[in-house]
Amino acid sequence: MTPESVRNVILLIFAFIVAVLFISPFLEPSGAFRMLDGSTGVMDHSDIWGSINPLSGSVYALGDVLCHQMESRSIMLNGSQMAFCVRDTCTLIGMTVGLIATFFILKDLVRKNVTWLMIAILAIPTFIDWGVQHIFEMNVMITTAVTGLMLGFAIAMTLWKLLLKMFDEILLKKPESV
Repeated sequence: MTPESVRNVILLIFAFIVAVLFISPFLEPSGAFRMLDGSTGVMDHSDIWGSINPLSGSVYALGDVLCHQMESRSIMLNGSQMAFCVRDTCTLIGMTVGLIATFFILKDLVRKNVTWLMIAILAIPTFIDWGVQHIFEMNVMITTAVTGLMLGFAIAMTLWKLLLKMFDEILLKKPESV
């Protein structure tokens, strides 16, 4: 097993999740998913998810638990809001794109400490955007989308850096063969 093979599995999982996020609103009639506003960490609409097709039900149930699902902060497709808000959706897209980018980024560059600075530069704007929008009770979807993409890319770089570090440590501890 190599860090590349683990990365590839993670990439496939996130690519599948992103694809299913965009497909799910089209698997039910137009406008089937509206006004799903709720609380993060709580399943607010469990009565709905069991009565629809299992794929959409699973995706929307996951969004119900992990996201606030505010309609005003969601992308609308087929007259329905997506299972996750725009920030969460774009973070997942950013993670997928970031993992794809690791195919082209030299491992030696990722192993250097400067990578943490790059990760911070990518992630911090998301928290600033969240804070500003929360304090001033505003909703600027474009900044939310852009900073979500940046955060996702930062998460992907962090995963890749940690994978490389983990495999480097395993190789250093591996007994030499005779």
